[in-house]
Amino acid sequence: MTRQLLTREQLQKCATQHHSWHDAAAKAPQIAALFKIGSLPFVTLDKKIVLGDQAFRMLRALNDFDRRKVADELLEIASNPKRLDADTGHRNWFQRLLPTRYPFKGYHYKVSYSIRPGMPVLIVDIFMDRDVLKPTLPDSMQRNALYRVGKTGTAQFTPDFKQLGKKSNEVAVALEASWGSAHPMPTHRIETLHAAVNGMQNNLTKAAWLMGTHLETAYVDGASPLANFTLFHNPTDGMRQDLFECAYDKQGVFPCSHNSQHLAAVLKEAQERKHRTRWVAHSQGAIIFSTAVEFALKHYGMRLDCHSVSLHAVGCNIKRAELACERAGITIERVRNNPFDPVANLAGANDLSCSGLARSLKFRGLLLGDDPLASPHTLPYLGLDTYVEQLTFTGHHELARYATQFHPSETA
Repeated sequence: MTRQLLTREQLQKCATQHHSWHDAAAKAPQIAALFKIGSLPFVTLDKKIVLGDQAFRMLRALNDFDRRKVADELLEIASNPKRLDADTGHRNWFQRLLPTRYPFKGYHYKVSYSIRPGMPVLIVDIFMDRDVLKPTLPDSMQRNALYRVGKTGTAQFTPDFKQLGKKSNEVAVALEASWGSAHPMPTHRIETLHAAVNGMQNNLTKAAWLMGTHLETAYVDGASPLANFTLFHNPTDGMRQDLFECAYDKQGVFPCSHNSQHLAAVLKEAQERKHRTRWVAHSQGAIIFSTAVEFALKHYGMRLDCHSVSLHAVGCNIKRAELACERAGITIERVRNNPFDPVANLAGANDLSCSGLARSLKFRGLLLGDDPLASPHTLPYLGLDTYVEQLTFTGHHELARYATQFHPSETA
């Protein structure tokens, strides 16, 4: 990291320096790409607003997806600057059925500006609206955004998981308490080595500790503990809506969901900085990651070889994900699927054999239950012996006996 100490004169110059939209586009190709020169949005912004230096720098630093959303907010300000009560609620139910459409009326960035009589509106600053990024908000009001999560305890999910508690819920509580899941820090880009995309039915609190647990399983050894990571939060809007999003991202006819488009922009921005990132994509997160890579290849046409990924309990088809990642230069470090997981076997179409179908149907009840230690899908798969121990520990003795009879050669 390099440092630059600004003089008082330089600070004063930055504070008074303004950029018209035309000048901003000329100085930053990222901004120029938003609207075609001479188009109505370009002309409107050029006539009605100017960017302060801080706002210009922030707009330039955002990823493509965030930048476009903020530009939409700037157009709203240019059209109606006196309206200060920006709506941050959900769109109506029908609009929310369109996964390509951002589900909220306002984005999670605030714009501070000044109205000057007879002059263009001065955009002073652009910053994250932390009021709409709190983990305490209802699940349906949580946003698709980046959060930095820190390690706050010592508990890890290992084959010695029984040391964390005498009951299943005690183990889960110990794992959750080991991460700063109550206070994830919103961030506009990835600065950590590790990052994760969570699956469906995860609010922000659960996604924070669960993805931290998966990342430790994927990448941590005794010599290199995981201090923090960046969560690309895939919020939940209920089981049916989440399932619809999964199916929508798998189809290849219509544009992919806004979640996948957003992640594609995050991958691109980190690649342009040559920022090394090791990902875990879990469940629906693997669908989003795979689709985002496909979107980036189609729309950005660039390699993403600063990234690597471990795929856990995938909802996507592994062969399709491997093809996309190979084309983008992304290394798949490991695929970690429980052989009894209906999501990986059936939903991801990775094991449609008679054995895979039988195993999935046998364990489907644990998938829908609320015990993460018993589920073949929620926590990282540590191997057959450990999973049999998990089943015994949680009182599922019949399923434990069934699992001991499984031979890996039965997988497709």
